[in-house]
Amino acid sequence: MQTLMKVPFLAKIDCDHLNTVARHLRRREVRRGDVLFVEGDKGQAAYFVHSGAVKVYQLSSEGRERIVHYERAGGFFNLVPLLDGGPNPGTAEVLEDGVFYELRRGVADQLMGLCPVFTRAIATMLAGRMRYLAYAVGEQSLRHVGGRLAQLLMDLADREGEKRSGGVLLPRLSQEELASLVGTVRECVSRVLSELRQQGVVRMEGRRIVVINRPALAALAG
Repeated sequence: MQTLMKVPFLAKIDCDHLNTVARHLRRREVRRGDVLFVEGDKGQAAYFVHSGAVKVYQLSSEGRERIVHYERAGGFFNLVPLLDGGPNPGTAEVLEDGVFYELRRGVADQLMGLCPVFTRAIATMLAGRMRYLAYAVGEQSLRHVGGRLAQLLMDLADREGEKRSGGVLLPRLSQEELASLVGTVRECVSRVLSELRQQGVVRMEGRRIVVINRPALAALAG
C-alpha cells in the first residue's frame, strides 16, 4: 500500500479503499529494454511505477520515434485502453530496472464497481492529462526549440532531479529521447545543449545533465 500512496492521484484515497486497490494489482520486476506492450495491440493493462522508469512512444511511417509518455516512480500510464478496451496508443519500453504494478482491464472493471472513490480519482487524473495535452499543443506551436527544451529541463529538475553541490542532476535521458519529448531532432537538442553549456546554464556529469543556473534556464524558457 505504501507504493500506491506515492502515486499522486491516489494520495487522497483513504487506507481502506487503497487496500482494496492494492489487492487487485500484480507485481512485476522489469529490466531496462523490456517491452510491456506494443502500439496498436489491444490494450490489456495499465501500470503503476514503484521504481525505475519507462517511456511510451509512437513511431512515424519513417521510423522516427515520438515519446508520448515518460514516467518514473509514482507514475501511472496506459489508462485510456484500460477504460475503453481500445488499442495501445504507443509502445512501452523500460528505461531503468525497477518494479511496476500491473492493473488488468477485467480487474479494473471490478475495482471501479467496488470502489467509487477510485473511479473518481481516475476521472480526476484524466482531466489533468487533458489539460496537460492542451498545454503541450500550445507549447509545440508557439515556443521555439530552445524554449521547449529549457522548460523540459526545468520540469525534470523539479519532478525528478537530485540535488548536488552546485546544481541539480537530471534523470538519464539520451539526446534522442529529449528531442522526442520536445518534438524536434537530435541535432537541434545537441546544438542547444552545447549553447547552454557554453553559457554556464548546465554542465554534463557523464551522460547526465546538471542544471547549474536555474534562473538563466527559466529566462530561456520564457
